[in-house]
Amino acid sequence: MLQLVFRYQAIYLIFAGFTVFGLLLHFYSRKKKWIKINTQFADLITHNRMPSYCNLDRLMMTFEHFSIQQIAEQLNLSLPILLNELSQAQINITDSHRTLRENFPLNDEKIFAAITIALKVRFNPTLL
Repeated sequence: MLQLVFRYQAIYLIFAGFTVFGLLLHFYSRKKKWIKINTQFADLITHNRMPSYCNLDRLMMTFEHFSIQQIAEQLNLSLPILLNELSQAQINITDSHRTLRENFPLNDEKIFAAITIALKVRFNPTLL
C-alpha cells in the first residue's frame, strides 16, 4: 500500500515538473510581449509624451478617429475615387461620415488597410 502511494506521488511530481517546464517555455517565448506590456505600462504611469510602443499602433490611433471623408479632405483626394479603391480592396465603408473605428469596431487590419490605400492613392496613384 505504501508503494502505491509513492507511485502516485511520483506521477504527481512528474506532471508538476512538466507543468513548470511548460510555463517556463511559455514565458520565455512571450518575453518580448511581456517587455512591451511593461513598457506600455511605464509610459501610461509616467504620462510619457512620446510613447515607446509600436509605431503601427500609433499610426492607427492617429487615424482611427477620422472618417473617410475627413481623410479624403485632408489628403486632397476625391471621395468617390477613394471609396472606389477601398471597395476594390473589399473594404466596405457603411458610412463615409463615421470614423474608421465606428466602421470597423474590432478590425484593426481593415483600419490599417484603409489608411494604406488612402496614402497610396494620395502619394502614388499610378500604383493602383
